[in-house]
Amino acid sequence: MVKINYLKLLENYMAFCGLKESTKKQYRLMAERYLYFTDNSPEWSRQEIMQFITSFSSNSNTYKSWVLHLVKIFHKSIQDSLPDNKKNWPLGPREGPKVEVKPQPTYSEEQVKKLFRIIKSIRDYAIVRLLFVTGMRREELCNLKRDDYSEGNIMIKMVKGEETRTVRLDKETCKAIDRYLDSRKDNDETLFVSEHGRPFISTELSHIFSKYFKKVSAGERTGFHAFRRGVVTMLHDKGLSETEIQKWGGWKTGEMVRRYIQIRPARITDKVASVHPFYQED
Repeated sequence: MVKINYLKLLENYMAFCGLKESTKKQYRLMAERYLYFTDNSPEWSRQEIMQFITSFSSNSNTYKSWVLHLVKIFHKSIQDSLPDNKKNWPLGPREGPKVEVKPQPTYSEEQVKKLFRIIKSIRDYAIVRLLFVTGMRREELCNLKRDDYSEGNIMIKMVKGEETRTVRLDKETCKAIDRYLDSRKDNDETLFVSEHGRPFISTELSHIFSKYFKKVSAGERTGFHAFRRGVVTMLHDKGLSETEIQKWGGWKTGEMVRRYIQIRPARITDKVASVHPFYQED
């Protein structure tokens, strides 16, 4: 009997899907752990999958739900090599750990305005303005070239897929970018470069801005993700629909947008008060 190389099948599947190298590494490590747990013989066994997920008892339900997702992807990648009676995914679409929905760190409009005020570096100010008005991801900003910025528009190569999107910039953001580019003495094609004159990587960008984020978040541990979440929440509060935000920010599905939107209790109260037929102000 020919021994099947399950990890090779997973590699082929991930290459076909065009996943990022960092994502491939996560899938690969979890597949190796799953193969070890199942004695290198994955089965479409309901009980075995449930036992594997249960083995992460010290982790949160959100993490266990993510693990279950990776296991399902792994089985999908090898299903053509399994016996016919093992090809059906044994768990229902609603089965699995219940994800706990908790309020996530986010920036308010006042905090963003404060962030603009405290940044003295013309480069850092241009970066934050651009992140705020486009909602782009860190990796997308790191990949920007000078030629992507033209006539008040920025063309963004999306990291999750091969698509691009173009966002019209406001005058203040254009002014900030122009001022930064005028200060540059190099001819590097990258739009933003580090102090050493080389392109940024996302972790380096996070490290540089951590000092700013601490000043506006009162010591709370927040970062770029909270900043992006704040942008989306503000747009939703101002009346943009989830579909409009999805197109603007380059999300694949509306479900991803809903994960970013933080519904504030005060907003619910104010909105109910404005439409409730029997609500009366004091």
